[in-house]
Amino acid sequence: MKKGFNYFLIILTGILWGMITVSGQFFSNLNFSLFEIPIYMFSFLSIILIVYFILDRKHTPKKKIIPFFIIYGLIGSLLQLSQYGGILLGIPVAIVALLIYTQPIWSIIFGKIAFKERITKIKIISLIIALIGVIILTEPWKAEFITNILGIFSISLTPVM
Repeated sequence: MKKGFNYFLIILTGILWGMITVSGQFFSNLNFSLFEIPIYMFSFLSIILIVYFILDRKHTPKKKIIPFFIIYGLIGSLLQLSQYGGILLGIPVAIVALLIYTQPIWSIIFGKIAFKERITKIKIISLIIALIGVIILTEPWKAEFITNILGIFSISLTPVM
């Protein structure tokens, strides 16, 4: 496979990942259910992945790693359901995206708690930068009360899973 095609796939992945919350809101406006949104989106992405495996046989996964991908897919499904749950419960897309992109903060915190990972100076610096970014983006001094706590809780599960 040529290097240019791999760069194309990386760019495509970034674009599709960045469109997750926007497309979730789009499908929500079309009255798609919480379960239909991820199914349609992952079906589209699966077609792209199958075409990639057909074009590049050397990167096709071996049979022994397929159970890992199945478990990974189930976890990803739970993440998507929690994310779209917030959108369907009326949380604005901007807040959904913000909560999803706080994932590095949660990774550091839960890595320490669950896996006893060492917190290095680099992790502390990145945690501080991420927290400053969250504070700047949310502007808590201008915040209005969000009435749907269930939606916020649903989105908050996304980085944890």
